[in-house]
Amino acid sequence: MQPSGKIGSLQCTAPSALVIDDNMPVISGQGDGINVTAPDIGATPSNAPIWGNQPLGGPTERVPNTAVIVSSARYDNYADWYDARLPRITERATPFIRRWLGAGAGRCLDLGCGGGVQLVAVAELGWSSIGLDVSHNQLRIARDRRGGRELVQADATRTPFVDESFDAVVAGFVHTDVDDWPGAVDEVRRILRPGGCFIYVGIHPCFVGPFSRYVEGRPPVLHLGYRRTELTFNGPGMGKQGVWRRVGGRHTPLAVLLQALIDAGLRLEHIEEPGPEDYPRTLALAAKRG
Repeated sequence: MQPSGKIGSLQCTAPSALVIDDNMPVISGQGDGINVTAPDIGATPSNAPIWGNQPLGGPTERVPNTAVIVSSARYDNYADWYDARLPRITERATPFIRRWLGAGAGRCLDLGCGGGVQLVAVAELGWSSIGLDVSHNQLRIARDRRGGRELVQADATRTPFVDESFDAVVAGFVHTDVDDWPGAVDEVRRILRPGGCFIYVGIHPCFVGPFSRYVEGRPPVLHLGYRRTELTFNGPGMGKQGVWRRVGGRHTPLAVLLQALIDAGLRLEHIEEPGPEDYPRTLALAAKRG
């Protein structure tokens, strides 16, 4: 595909999916005087299935089939709520990004950047940082609160960049938010240059999810449902005021998470299960494109 636009010095294939300026660096919808229609970026349908009809966590806990999604990006309606309460979780990825990415002068994409927590760390390391997220309001926070200057609104599985555009890609806590994790990893491989690195940190799929319930520091109690991957808003492992109750999520079993890298042709170089919990709640990995 021939490039048809630019972001900074990057060639892009879909210029209508991005705007970079001092007034409004993100588009798709109405905001700060810009009203641009972007290409379809994978809106979640209002009849998305939620954990099926089967009992979960006991015979009395049944979950509805459907839920009304009031925004094309699930986080749009909770961006400020999330940024006020959960950056400390997102910040768990920062030490690994700093250590494995290291100082550099190339281009680094933060895939699913949300409110831009990692954009700050990437820029401090000397990289040219670009953030991509499907949520307009998350990108607004990245711009207004974290100083993000180069921000793109697009689906993680269909970015507007030409092949081999980036020297590195980082992502934190997004594998439960994207609808197609293998597709997102395939896209990472496509936009990475040979030898480029992919650093990912997310919740540990074995011990954190709708099937895993934590109570006051005790070991997690695991319920049925580890292999379920459909979009869900409910489960014994979800707090009543938690983020998944609001935006939903897709559990990704460990084998699916790692096999996506293998199938994409990425070479795993580092993997860690950091503490301090005995049952790790975070999984961190780094891979390279050959």
